[in-house]
Amino acid sequence: MLEEIIIKMAKSKTPNLNLILPAFSQSPWHDDVNNNFRAIDAIINSLLGISFLKGVYTNTSQVNTNERYFDPSNGFYYQAQSSFITLNSPTTFAEERAAYPARWELLDASIAIDAATTAAIAASTAIEAANAIQNVANTIDTVSYSGAGIVNPITMPFTPIRDELVLVFINGELVDKALYTIDIDELTYTGGWPVATTLINLVIISSLPFITNDGYAIDDIDPSFLSQYVAIRDA
Repeated sequence: MLEEIIIKMAKSKTPNLNLILPAFSQSPWHDDVNNNFRAIDAIINSLLGISFLKGVYTNTSQVNTNERYFDPSNGFYYQAQSSFITLNSPTTFAEERAAYPARWELLDASIAIDAATTAAIAASTAIEAANAIQNVANTIDTVSYSGAGIVNPITMPFTPIRDELVLVFINGELVDKALYTIDIDELTYTGGWPVATTLINLVIISSLPFITNDGYAIDDIDPSFLSQYVAIRDA
């Protein structure tokens, strides 16, 4: 019991990945070593994202298209080009590739890493795009007024940066901009709201994003974006 306690206390770990360093004559040492391999396996897979890795080549085994097997004699992975059963022992992996060259293709590590890098960049770009969309969403406000006797003019919750960036909907229908005016934060419908008006929705864009070298900013306006928006608005 005392020896076991001493051995457990003697365990130490690597500084970066916290892999266990088994003590001399530790029993059972294989549990710690196997857990180290599991950790390394997970870390490499997370970093490279290379799929279909099946480990070391074995004889008389079913292989499927695109699966990748390791040849310990040269340290390279090879990708199966079709589905088949590997040759019987004592045939080596190298001998099988020589006998059936169309079955296997060398997995170029640089290609695999480039593919993983491309995937990582795509994921990062998708996140940035999602953040940009969220920024745009955060710059759009909607205000609703319902019921009989809606006041005219309406006092908006804030002053829009451009009158063109205010959309007015009456009972769900977009209103022609010529039918209303905006003075600072007051919107006036010419001649008063139609008799059948029961719902008014205002869509107010408080700012517009534009792309700079530093990313997205929401405190300036891209003129081309503004003109496109107004064109859509007036269509």
